[in-house]
Amino acid sequence: MGSKKQPQVSRRQTVKCSYVPRIRHPIHSIALVLGISASLLATTGEATDLSIAGTANGSSAVLTVSDGYGGAIRSFTYRGKEYINVKDLGREMQSSVAFDYYKECYNPNEAGNNLHTPSQLLSWSNAGNVLSTFTNMAFWLAPGQQGVCGGGASSAVNTTVHSGLVFEKSVQFGANGVPNVLDYRVRYHLNESHGYAVFETLTAYLQPEFVDFFTFDPRTSTLSRLDMPTTCYDIVKCQYQGLPVIAATFPGHHAIGIYAPVPPTGSYGAYKRSQLHGADNFTKWNAVYVESPTTAGTVYERQLKVPFGTVEEVTNAMRAITGVPLIPVFRFYGLNDHFLTLTFSEPGSSYAFESTAFRVHASPQDSGMMALYRCYNAAAVDHFVSADPNCEGRLFEGTYGYVSSYARPGYEPLYRFYKNSISNHLTTTNYAEGINNGYAYEGVQGYAPMANY
Repeated sequence: MGSKKQPQVSRRQTVKCSYVPRIRHPIHSIALVLGISASLLATTGEATDLSIAGTANGSSAVLTVSDGYGGAIRSFTYRGKEYINVKDLGREMQSSVAFDYYKECYNPNEAGNNLHTPSQLLSWSNAGNVLSTFTNMAFWLAPGQQGVCGGGASSAVNTTVHSGLVFEKSVQFGANGVPNVLDYRVRYHLNESHGYAVFETLTAYLQPEFVDFFTFDPRTSTLSRLDMPTTCYDIVKCQYQGLPVIAATFPGHHAIGIYAPVPPTGSYGAYKRSQLHGADNFTKWNAVYVESPTTAGTVYERQLKVPFGTVEEVTNAMRAITGVPLIPVFRFYGLNDHFLTLTFSEPGSSYAFESTAFRVHASPQDSGMMALYRCYNAAAVDHFVSADPNCEGRLFEGTYGYVSSYARPGYEPLYRFYKNSISNHLTTTNYAEGINNGYAYEGVQGYAPMANY
């Protein structure tokens, strides 16, 4: 792999990079088809880095690619934290595609192959602080190499190292007016026809300390913990489902998610390698599209949006880019205290995240709305929700938002309970939860929106 230099954030010109001319389709022919100047295909002598920088929520972020990684993103840093795992050329933040059920055995990969040969970076630029790359993708397996195959193959189907499939991407900070979102656009210039294709349009291999996974429901603005099954392929724990995924460190100070405006025809995926693998552990998410068939000469393209920051910053960015105005109220439990907060990382390690308790409006929608207040009884270590702005004589800690004061379609009741033995209030949309856990029912506090009405 190429050497790694410090990010050159100030560079704004289109730069040149090396290439290897032995591929199935001549590189200069590919360049002419795509409108890439042949002068961009000249060699430079050694691997270099190219970066863009952004500022979000008062902190700087840097995104870096290297031609030693085929132009794939090999570093993303924010608030001093490195997000990306680069143990081999199958990791990074990158894209790939697998054809005709062959899995790894016919699998063009943006960064390079598993023998550490990078894909051919045809051109790159950070002009206008937009990171753009054109890459001739390497097959993940070298000709004749064995791997995880399907479609009746036992070894690589490809007869060349590089595929002739040109992959194009552009990445910039900011999407839908939200600065802590990467606007990530990919285009596959298909050079062959296939009966079946699995486009892993974007995958982020993350550092193993990203141990928590969540889903975000764009319709209801609900954050939920994503539990992993016991095993997946005997290597990693994984989960596939239809909701955008967020991966986070504990207790939520660093997080990164993925959202596709055109929902995946495959799935969003979340993966976590078993801790038994030690230094080889990883975490990743992806967005997968399945297409059947694909035609040579066509361009397959998708847009992805990647919010980053704390868990609540990522959740708020998801709300903004999906157009869902509802604000989630996060529910934690610890110290015999149900703690409901708008800030995910606030409770700290003494509390465990349970669910999104309910949603609120940021402002009253009509005259039938009422505010809910966050209150605290310090002597009993009891956080509770109240409709009283004076917090029933206890400490006022802020306003959650607004709910309906009466029952209406699309809203659900908020039941309040109290357990005297542990001096703990519980506000929940599930009446049975309070009764079944020995709490005394105190009444309905209001009606919370269930979805984006």
